[in-house]
Amino acid sequence: MIELIFKSLRNCLSDCLQRIRIGCLRFVGVQIGERTFISFGAWIDVARGTVRIGSDCEITKGCKILSHSAVENALRPGAVSQGGYTVIEDSVFIGMNAIILSNIKVGNNSIVGAGAVVTKNVPPYSVVAGNPARVIKRFDTATNVWCRVADDTSLKH
Repeated sequence: MIELIFKSLRNCLSDCLQRIRIGCLRFVGVQIGERTFISFGAWIDVARGTVRIGSDCEITKGCKILSHSAVENALRPGAVSQGGYTVIEDSVFIGMNAIILSNIKVGNNSIVGAGAVVTKNVPPYSVVAGNPARVIKRFDTATNVWCRVADDTSLKH
């Protein structure tokens, strides 16, 4: 009986902490949809840009979502990098330690594999993996089946 009470208490506390985390991210400017889970180990950058995350998404531990790039600073000392607009659409799963660079759009119902580095836009209903991330599967709406991608493995801007 006591184990059940502790389990219930742990779940309640975890839910409360998640709500606080989402509230804090919203407070600093991250736009977050309903029923989205963001791990405490995930890092979302809003220093100079904007990040929008849709509904029903899951962002796992170690993920980094960037809204700006420091490349300008490296190439031109003294330059201030401009903020970007990074969009994670609805029903997206981002695997552990994945990195989404600035000015990227991850389409609806997509999956970003663990450790992927997303440098270009991800089309809806796609699975991407690798460094740089490449489309490895797409959902065929005619057959309702995920199909491997043979030749067209590059992402398009």
